[in-house]
Amino acid sequence: MKKIGICLAITLTCAASFAFGVDKAELDEVVTFEESLKSLALAVRGEAEPPPQDKVLIIDGVVSGVQVIDAEEESFRARIELVSGEWQGLENIMMYKTYVDIAGAEFFHRVPSRANRRPTGGAIETNNRIVVAGRFEGETAKEEGLEEEGEGAPIPVLEAFYVLTLQ
Repeated sequence: MKKIGICLAITLTCAASFAFGVDKAELDEVVTFEESLKSLALAVRGEAEPPPQDKVLIIDGVVSGVQVIDAEEESFRARIELVSGEWQGLENIMMYKTYVDIAGAEFFHRVPSRANRRPTGGAIETNNRIVVAGRFEGETAKEEGLEEEGEGAPIPVLEAFYVLTLQ
């Protein structure tokens, strides 16, 4: 399913670029498909190169939480917790987390105030797989809730322009 979403995002972006006469080189100047939740996590820990600041990142993952910061339609703001994971050996799973900040009236109706019994298309809700187009904004100080224990790692933060819900 993850590959389908990524292929869909790539296809839509490329189709749009061809429809408007943008060639691959021009698209590569403004968009990168090279980043993932894993690469962002490694970058904020200092274990990999930081993502490009001058390009739009295309990232996918599963919504594990949504926190509404401003519930007014005109000034709507929310933070999405986006996660993915990978097996390490046969017994361990490594989880990667990124916060995605969304803002604007266009997102207001996509983030329900409470869970829907019958989800609507395009809703940004827990357990939905989404693809995000946005810019790397930085990182949190430490993973929330672990400051006292001296554990945790910084969490990457993206500012999203577009969010595509896959399921």
